[in-house]
Parts: sequence; C-alpha cells; structure tokens
Amino acid sequence: MNRKGFTLIEVVVVVAIIALLAGILTPLIFKYIDEANETRALGDCRNISTALLLFHKDTGSWPYFARYGGLPEYEYLYGNMGDMPRFETEAKTSWGNLADDMYFHLVTNGNPDQGTIYKQKPPVTMGGSVLSHGWNGPYLPYVTDDPWAYKYLVSVGAFDYGPKGEDGSNHVWCLSAGPNFAVDTPIWATETHYDDIGYRTK
Repeated sequence: MNRKGFTLIEVVVVVAIIALLAGILTPLIFKYIDEANETRALGDCRNISTALLLFHKDTGSWPYFARYGGLPEYEYLYGNMGDMPRFETEAKTSWGNLADDMYFHLVTNGNPDQGTIYKQKPPVTMGGSVLSHGWNGPYLPYVTDDPWAYKYLVSVGAFDYGPKGEDGSNHVWCLSAGPNFAVDTPIWATETHYDDIGYRTK
C-alpha cells in the first residue's frame, strides 16, 4: 500500500507562511479593536453629555447641587459600572474630591437609601405649551463602563464653579481614562491629554 505524506521541507514552508501571515494580520486586528474601543468610548461620552443637557432642560440646574437644593455639593460624577480610574496629579487637582454616582442623577432620580434628589414640580402652561420643571428622566437607559472596564467621569462642577485654568476657563468633560486607566486631562484643558478619550460639553 503506497502512502504519501508531507516532507519536512513542505511542513516547514507551510508553518513559515502561517507565521508570516499571523505577523502581518495581528497588528491590523489589534489596530481595528483599538479604534472600535475609542469610537465606542467617544459615543458613550456624547450620550452622557446629551443626557446632562436634557437634565438641565427639565430641572433648570446641573447635577452638582445638594439633594434638596442649596450650595454645590459635587465636583464630578462617575459611572456606576467598572473600576474607578486613577488621576494624575494635575488632573486630580482640577477635578477635585467631591463626587457622586451619575446613575442616581440621570437614570433613577435618587438613591433609595438617601431619598429623592430632584423633586418633581408642577408643570407650567405658557402659550399652549407645557413646560416641565423637574426631573423627567431617565435620561439614559443605564450607565455602562468604558471599553477597558473603568468608570466614565464628568466634571460637572465646571458648569458654574470650580478651579480654573490660567486663562480663567474650565470645561465640562465627559471622559474615559483610556487604555492606561488614568485621567490625564485637567478640566481647563481644551483638548484631551495623553490617551484620554472624551467629549467636551462646555
């Protein structure tokens, strides 16, 4: 019975071709994965920013006040899913220390353990249209983590108060810390720093 098999040279050639193709394709695959992650993170940041604007339209305030009005209480909000990213020194100084979960502001209107944050007020009719004066969400169906399993952050304190840059400016950033899990962008920056991915609401 005559059996034919592969010679050692044929096997080596086939393995070499597979290795060559893998070496060419692997960087391209990872590049597309990175681009997809960045696109998703930026899209999530835009959705959160839109939710903040809708929140303001309904309540007449930004989600940084104390639960029953009064003085500003929060300097930034964080998502309820994922791990908390770390802050680089300059960014930490500008973002501050007082934070709250954006889920309670944009999705549920309150932490069950702490009561309602923004009370509903009766609607006002003007010229045939009804103006809502109170929380009318949810403004997001949920708040997910970023593609690297870390929380999104929003510098809501920069809407009206908070530390300012040398030119007197600060900005409301919705950020993903990116692949290095560290927030590098101070709130007065006009562009994201290092590998942060974000959307500037103001």
